Amino acid sequence: MRTPSLEQILILLLFIVLPLLHLLFQRAKRRSEGKHPEDESGPKVAQRAQAIPPQPPEPRIKRLTLGNRRELRRGIILMAILGPCRTFDPPD
Repeated sequence: MRTPSLEQILILLLFIVLPLLHLLFQRAKRRSEGKHPEDESGPKVAQRAQAIPPQPPEPRIKRLTLGNRRELRRGIILMAILGPCRTFDPPD
């Protein structure tokens, strides 16, 4: 096995190590921003989440549109020509 050349090491640093370090620094920055010290001098008020009643789903009626007779005939002919899917058939 050959030893990597200087160009290969630089390419490795450029495309793999630098983005990885950038990602790690972003995560560390987000974690440090998320932890704020509790230095507020005002009274602490417990906040309760108000329960919002779930809304019933909107009834959506989907009609099967077959188009006109010509498109329907075309679809039937294509189904007859192509036949069923042979993905799971055992090989001959």
